[in-house]
Amino acid sequence: AGGGRQAAKISLSKVSVEHCREARAGRREELRRGKEQVVGPVGMALELLKGAFGDWHPASSQPATPAPVPVSDIPEQVQPQLLLIDKPGSTQANVAMMELGVTLDDPDIFALDVLNSLLNGFGGRLFDQVRSRDGLAYSVYGGFQAALDHPGVFSAGGQTAAPDKLVAGIRKVLADTTEIAPSSKELEQAKESALNSFVFNFSSNGAQLSRIISYDAFGIDQNFIFEYRAGIQRVTAQDVLGAAKRHLHPFDQQVIVYTLPRAHAPAVSCVLVAVWKLGYCLSKK
Repeated sequence: AGGGRQAAKISLSKVSVEHCREARAGRREELRRGKEQVVGPVGMALELLKGAFGDWHPASSQPATPAPVPVSDIPEQVQPQLLLIDKPGSTQANVAMMELGVTLDDPDIFALDVLNSLLNGFGGRLFDQVRSRDGLAYSVYGGFQAALDHPGVFSAGGQTAAPDKLVAGIRKVLADTTEIAPSSKELEQAKESALNSFVFNFSSNGAQLSRIISYDAFGIDQNFIFEYRAGIQRVTAQDVLGAAKRHLHPFDQQVIVYTLPRAHAPAVSCVLVAVWKLGYCLSKK
């Protein structure tokens, strides 16, 4: 702004209250022009939409209200198996372990979000054990992704040169999570991480609009984003342990290894048995 530029040309010792007022007035003018630039095109777009579609009417055969969203039956957990997918020339293996998860309205949703943070990131149990101590993968992950109208999935995995050891390492961490409650320090760090991550899910106007439409379509209270903070803050260590026991089944998950089977199948077969085409059924050994 004009006032701001004038103030920038003088020394700090000569800056007066009047200069500050001019700079502030100039900044207000910049903000006003910026608002006009945003609102103006939006208003023009709305007028164009009204002009193009304003006289549209539903067909006589169209129902007054939309048909209900079809709901599929929840599939039963299938026999766990490992599938090897051939990736010619590969020296590393990409591993993914999965099982059915939960919907957004599950009573354990807040505890599971805290559990996700407990497992992931610097200081997370998967990172500390699988990467830092075992050195099995540079990047490792694991967590639940809740869906709106059907169960989401739990997925875990990473990239490694030793897929058999990575599967065993991730299993151990997940199994321990169903047996050992988080410490007070782990709990507080996980809760803080969950809250910080949630905020970034809606950091843009597009994300906010998508959330509003999705919540409305699936009957979710628009206040859920405000209830989320309170829900996370209420989570206890025993809540996390109970949710892990109910929803995590490390030895019953489907496992996919994307690699060169000739390079890794012998090692994988040491801990996984019963050939099925290019795969193996999981054992608890």
